[in-house]
Amino acid sequence: MIGIENKSQETKILLENTGEGRYDLFDEISSNKLLSFESNNLVTPATAILLRRAMSIAKPDQEIMTDVVMMNGDFAKMVFRIREIEEEEVFGERKETIKIQGSKVARQLEELNDSVIWNSIHLNNGAQLFRSQVGAEFKYIAPEMPNVPDPDVYLSSDIQAEVTRLNWRKDPQLLDIYDNVKNDYKSSFHLYLREHPEISQLTSDFMQALLFNQPDDVLKFAAQFFGLFSKTVIVPGEVENTKI
Repeated sequence: MIGIENKSQETKILLENTGEGRYDLFDEISSNKLLSFESNNLVTPATAILLRRAMSIAKPDQEIMTDVVMMNGDFAKMVFRIREIEEEEVFGERKETIKIQGSKVARQLEELNDSVIWNSIHLNNGAQLFRSQVGAEFKYIAPEMPNVPDPDVYLSSDIQAEVTRLNWRKDPQLLDIYDNVKNDYKSSFHLYLREHPEISQLTSDFMQALLFNQPDDVLKFAAQFFGLFSKTVIVPGEVENTKI
């Protein structure tokens, strides 16, 4: 059994060889099994990435050999071993990096004589996410294991999320967007009014009739006034069909 203890986060990750080529990676404190694989079983490239992650955490001394099935259907027997552990500065912080080598032992494919196998992982939309040559050495940055949050803490009603209130009058970017939209609407309105001069004539006649009559029910008067210009006279609460 190989273990590594992360004192800062009070967790212990164990990589256990249970025999017959079976390996289990689990959290000793919670007893949750994080990963389980066998060297006799085929694993996908995504599982191989998890295997490298497990090795970067537990740092085993022995080699781990397994059969990997590639995305294109090729098969390869892989041996993973830790080549070097070093510390370097990554994004301004000191990080422990691990060089893991995956070397090709044998290949079971008769159609092609190519000795190079490419490990490719694609997204659902077909875009290539990851591509590496089997047997090539690569550097893997081992991230720290995250802490499991306490439900009593993040579900507490005393914790209030910080809300950034936006003020478009003070934010230059929002003000610029507002001005652009306002100018677009103004241009659209002016263009529409130029194309329909009857609008200004109609509104002018309505205001003149409204001021001369001074009705108590402005909405009813407006319905009767504008109804004269259509085949339907609109009366609040009902519709009367008349021919003009």
